[in-house]
Amino acid sequence: MSAQNEEELSAVTRRLMNDYFYALDSRQFARAADTFGDEVRSSYGGLELPRGRKAVLDYLEAALRPTLATRHHVTSVGVVANGDRPRVRTHAIAYVLTPDADAQEASRGLLHVRGLTYDDELSWSERGWEVAVREHQVVWTSATPASIPASGKDVIVGAAVAGLER
Repeated sequence: MSAQNEEELSAVTRRLMNDYFYALDSRQFARAADTFGDEVRSSYGGLELPRGRKAVLDYLEAALRPTLATRHHVTSVGVVANGDRPRVRTHAIAYVLTPDADAQEASRGLLHVRGLTYDDELSWSERGWEVAVREHQVVWTSATPASIPASGKDVIVGAAVAGLER
């Protein structure tokens, strides 16, 4: 099956990437791996993984399990080539919160902001569209100290509300 047009293919890719990112951010690594074909070929940041969905699952768990939280966002999707095995490029921003080993306080972490590209070749199966080939690249990265609020307490809103309570 081939996509009807570039608009449809962009929408398919955006849904696929949003499913993948939601699964990563909610720590459902098996669900993230389900966006790939059984025999996917993939590389992450230049690291060529063994063929198959299980290799992707193992990589994602090893890379992201030690992080405190992640938030991934699709910024743009472009169709490189349409057809039976369309090729697409997705640009994304990832926010990755990691423990800060040098910090004196447990409530401190490091926030890594990363510009990413995903060059994917898609294939159609009985499960729908899935990634058959993926090349993930980190284009740029930045890190800054971050505070980790206790129990999700919003200190910014808390301060603003406190200012209203006069």
